[in-house]
Amino acid sequence: MIRLIIILTIISVMALIQKHYYRRHWYKNLKFDISYGAAGVFEGETVSFSETIYNNKGLSIPYINASYSQSEYLSQLDTAGNPTYYGRNRDTFFAAKHHQQIVRKSEVLCEKRGYYTIKGATLSATDLLLTSRFYKEVPIHAAITVYPREIEIDEDAIPYKLLLGDVLTKRFVLPDPFEFIGVREHQPFDNLRQINFGAWAKTGQPMSNILGHTVSQEVRIILNLSRYTDYKREGVYENALRLTAFLARKYIESGIPVNFATNGIDSITNNFGRIEKGNGKRQLEKILEVLARIDIPLSQKGLNTSHIKTFLPNFTELNDGCSVALVSSYADEIIYKWNDIAVARGVKVFWVAPCLDWEKSEYHDCVYPWEVDDA
Repeated sequence: MIRLIIILTIISVMALIQKHYYRRHWYKNLKFDISYGAAGVFEGETVSFSETIYNNKGLSIPYINASYSQSEYLSQLDTAGNPTYYGRNRDTFFAAKHHQQIVRKSEVLCEKRGYYTIKGATLSATDLLLTSRFYKEVPIHAAITVYPREIEIDEDAIPYKLLLGDVLTKRFVLPDPFEFIGVREHQPFDNLRQINFGAWAKTGQPMSNILGHTVSQEVRIILNLSRYTDYKREGVYENALRLTAFLARKYIESGIPVNFATNGIDSITNNFGRIEKGNGKRQLEKILEVLARIDIPLSQKGLNTSHIKTFLPNFTELNDGCSVALVSSYADEIIYKWNDIAVARGVKVFWVAPCLDWEKSEYHDCVYPWEVDDA
């Protein structure tokens, strides 16, 4: 009997010792991280997703649970492509031996445009005998930008090439070979004299010089997200962002500098989205990033004077070398008047209004209605 008491006492003491030891040391040299396989993807695409636990010490941990929140619009998929979680809460379990790194990889389906972050996780672990549980909050710096879904629009639906032809015509008539601006990817329409062989040798792909012009050539894309009806119309606004991305891509691929502004609020800067004039692949990425982060003001109806001044170009900024692509479902007499004055001053304005089928007849002749679904 005494022997049994001694054995039980020794076991109890050892259990207390290991419990105390685990409580003090379980989190030392234990790291947990989350990462996405790309900084940005398009709506509807998948991206790789990694959860990594690294136990860099001589103490094994039999049970670790990593708990964190991830947007419901990012669906983790199993090997068969089926969602593994529903809702925002995520839990991943590990059993980490001493000096072991474990990486769990999966695919994430990005269902909706947006900017998504994971800023922290809660780690919980047990001692060797699974009698106690310990917790620790850890910072995480994982982010992914989901761009508006790529779309292709037929010229018959909206004649977006009106601006393309207008700008390119001026380009070939009025180039200034003495004003060098920079280099960009070579385009099929570039003159052979524009090829920059030094940049070609450095980058491994054909590059062309960007020459200035005697007329300021650019397309200003203006995205007006003011609410135009008493109904939410979320699908209409999402298609407006997709249309904006499409126009930016088409003009930039044609070598045309693009300036972008919107009265939509950037969820990171909390300011109106704006990208100064630029060209090339990086310029398109900047515009896509802003479009991804925009919060659509579905609770706001109409415009006031301050809104118009923030996103419509001032007439002193416009000249006969400037072209404007206005994406706006909202229309009132102030915008119609701005359009008339701009056109009278020689500015080429292409105004397209994403809308439902029965709303198309409500716009004036200067507007190109674009029928979309409200879904």
